[in-house]
Amino acid sequence: IADLVAALAALSDGCRIRIGSIEPGAAAADAVRAMSENANVCRFLHVPVQSGSTRILSAMRRPYTARDAAELIRLAEKLVPNLGLGCDLMSGFPGETPNDHLATLAFLERHPFTNAHVFPYSERPGTPAASLPDAVPPDVRSARARELSFAAQAMREKYARRFKGRSVEIVVENEEDVSGWTSEYLWCGVGTDKAKILARRAAASGGLRKKKMRILVRKAEGGDLAGDPA
Repeated sequence: IADLVAALAALSDGCRIRIGSIEPGAAAADAVRAMSENANVCRFLHVPVQSGSTRILSAMRRPYTARDAAELIRLAEKLVPNLGLGCDLMSGFPGETPNDHLATLAFLERHPFTNAHVFPYSERPGTPAASLPDAVPPDVRSARARELSFAAQAMREKYARRFKGRSVEIVVENEEDVSGWTSEYLWCGVGTDKAKILARRAAASGGLRKKKMRILVRKAEGGDLAGDPA
C-alpha cells in the first residue's frame, strides 16, 4: 500500500490523494509513513476501530487489538502533525458489557479523533454474530451510540477551532457556496454572497467544481469551517 500511495502521489499532477479506511497493522503503518513523505496525500487517516475493548474485537473476529489501534494512532500523530483522524465505532455488539462500552468511550476520548462514524449493532440473518448469546437490548445499544456520538462531536468541534485564522486548501465540491473538504477532512466554505461572485468569475474557465483553492478560516462552528478566499 505504501508503494502504491507513493506511486500515485508521483503521478497525481496536482490532484490530492485520500487514503480510505485501513485496519491497524504493518500495511497501515507503512501507509502513514507514505502520507508523511508526500505533501499531496491528504492528512487524514480513518481507522475502523469498532471497539475499545479487545475482548469485543476478538468476538467480532477482528484481526487486531485495541493496543494495535492505539499504536497506529500514536505513530500517525508523531509523523503527521495536525492529522485528521477518523474511526468507526459500533455499540452494543453481542456480549458487550457496560465496562466494554466504557473502554470504547475512553479509547475515543484518549485519542485525537476528529471524525467518528458511530452506529448501534444490528442483527443480520445468517451471520455468526446473529446467533451469539448475551444480546444487548436495542434501547441500550442506541443509548451507548448516542453517548459515543456526543463525545465525538465535541472532539471534532474542538479540533476544528484550531484552524481559525489559518489558511486551508479545499477541493470544491459545491459551487453554490464554494465549499468542499480540507485535507484534514473538515468541511469548509466561503459563504453565499462571496461564493456567487467567485462562481461567476470562474464560469468562463469551466467553473470551480473539483478545483483546489485556499480559504482563510474566519470561524469554526459545529465542526465546519468558513472563511474568505486566501
